[in-house]
Amino acid sequence: MRISALFRIRMRRLIGIIISWTILSIAFFIYEYYAVRLHAPGAAEKINIGFNVFINIYAGILAGILGGPFLIFSVSEKTRNRPFYFGIIYTAIGFLLVYIVIAFSISLMVFSNNLELPFYNTNVLKATLSNLLAIWQIKNLLIWLIIISTTQFILQISDKFGPGNLWKFIRGKYYNPREEQRIFMFLDLKSSTSIAEKIGHVKYYNLLNDFYSVITDPIINYYGEIYQYVGDEIVVTWDLNNKKYKNRSVDCFFEIQKKVCEQSEKFLKQYGLVPEFKAGIHCGKVTVGEIGILKRDIIYSGDVLNTTSRIQEACNEFNTELLVSENIVELISEPGDYLINTIGGIAFKGKTHKVRIFSVKKED
Repeated sequence: MRISALFRIRMRRLIGIIISWTILSIAFFIYEYYAVRLHAPGAAEKINIGFNVFINIYAGILAGILGGPFLIFSVSEKTRNRPFYFGIIYTAIGFLLVYIVIAFSISLMVFSNNLELPFYNTNVLKATLSNLLAIWQIKNLLIWLIIISTTQFILQISDKFGPGNLWKFIRGKYYNPREEQRIFMFLDLKSSTSIAEKIGHVKYYNLLNDFYSVITDPIINYYGEIYQYVGDEIVVTWDLNNKKYKNRSVDCFFEIQKKVCEQSEKFLKQYGLVPEFKAGIHCGKVTVGEIGILKRDIIYSGDVLNTTSRIQEACNEFNTELLVSENIVELISEPGDYLINTIGGIAFKGKTHKVRIFSVKKED
C-alpha cells in the first residue's frame, strides 16, 4: 500500500518535533544544573548528571511520541470544523493528559533509582503520586505549555503558507521581488454554479473540501506547490529549474483524474455526483515577492498567470479537459505516453501574439 504524501509530510513534522523537544529537554536540565551549581555548589555535586541526561532524553522523546501525533493528527482533524473555543479546550485537555503520563513515568524512574526499589513498590508509588502534586510541577507545566503552544502555532502557520514556504518567509527569500521560471496549472471544477444550486451551497462547500483533500496527494507526489484556492479553482505551481522531471505537471493532472475516479463511489454516495474538472498549464518567467501590510503573502505576478487562466477557460470552447501551451509540450520528455493534438494559435484578449495550445490525453 502506497503511503500518502500528506502522511509523509506529517511524519517528517513528527520527527522534527521529537528531535526539537528532546534538545529542549536537555537544554532545560543543563540550565537548571548550572543554576544550582552557581547558587548551591554542594547540592550540584550530588546530582547524577548521566542519569539526569538520560531522564531528560527520555522525557523529550516520550513527549514527542505522545504529544507530537496529538498535535499533528488529532488536533488538526478534530478541530477543523469546530468553534475556536473547542480547539482550545480540546488541546488543553489533551496536553494535560500527556503531561500527567510523562510526569508519572519519569517520577517512577527517578524514585525507583533514588530508593533503589522496583517501580511497583508501594513506597515508590507513594513518592511518585506525592511528587505529581508538588508545587514546582506548575513551573514545568507552564514551560511545556509554552513549548506546545509555540509548536502548534508553527504548525498552523506552516499549513497556512504551505510546506516549505514558512522557512522562505523566515529567511526573507522573497522580501525583495525576484524573477523565477515557473510552471502553473489552473484547475477548475466544471458546472460549479449549477452543482451549488442543485445540492445547496453548504453541501457544495463540503464537496470542494473533499475534492481538494483527494487531489492534495497527487500534487505533493509530483512536487507541486499549492499557490492559491480561488473558490472552485486551485492554482498549482512548480519550479521550472527543478529538474526532477520536466513533465511532472502533466503527470500530476492525470494522477488527479485517477484519484478522483478511485473515490467516485464516495462522491456519488455523499453528493450524488463525481466532480469533473478542466485545467490549463503554461510556464515562463514570473515576478515573485512578499506583498501586503496587515496581511503578508507570497504573490506571483506576470503574463504567465493570465495566459494560463485563459488557456484553462478555453477548455470549454474546445470541449477538452486539459489544454497546455507549446512551452509545456516542449518540456514533455516522453510524448509517447500522451495523445497530443494541436488546437492551433489562439488570440487571447490583451495579447498581441497568438498562443499555440494543445490538448493532451492519456495514452490508453
